[in-house]
Amino acid sequence: MSETAIIAIFIGVIAVIALVILAARPHRGTHDLAARVDATLRDADREMARVGQMCFEKASSPNQLMKCNEDVRGFVLEDGEDCFLFIEDVGWIVTAKDREFHGIGQSVSVPVAHGIRYRIGDFSGRADETLSEVLGDYGSLALTDRRLVFAGQRRIISIEFPEIGDIRTDAQRLRILYLNKENPEEFAFTIAEWPPVVRAGWLFFVRQDGPGRHG
Repeated sequence: MSETAIIAIFIGVIAVIALVILAARPHRGTHDLAARVDATLRDADREMARVGQMCFEKASSPNQLMKCNEDVRGFVLEDGEDCFLFIEDVGWIVTAKDREFHGIGQSVSVPVAHGIRYRIGDFSGRADETLSEVLGDYGSLALTDRRLVFAGQRRIISIEFPEIGDIRTDAQRLRILYLNKENPEEFAFTIAEWPPVVRAGWLFFVRQDGPGRHG
């Protein structure tokens, strides 16, 4: 069993023990217990992310990494493709454009026949446009040895490594810049530790001999 697998199992055991201890302690109510359980799970998630980033940064071959093909849901791996990172509860962020028109209308009504009038005039004003970020979809993000895949409830976004110009992180956000597309893809995570792991994994695989040939 690899060192990564041992660490992952160890963290999982710690998380289970913590949940059992929390459940056994006296508490002031269901909400208080739920908050403590959520905090424990987040701590375990952060530790798992730190371990994942360390593995990508120290490994010299994909053979030293732990695969998670059995965890993949929402999309199908291609022949010979392996998944090395699968993160749930990921939001796909899109930019919404709102336009509101402000102006004043002026017109004159002219009689042209019995009971018939012709109205002439114009309308002057301006359109105010605002941009806002909204949640476009919600699902999971997977890193394979060939691509990044977002599997949402309404869409699947598959990005091959050669399409990616750069991956940038900011707090709990991950931004994927395309080489030949203007608009980037942006994803939001529940904790700030996951975006750097995705970037580290992407850098690891693009530095290998080529996608799909990692032994």
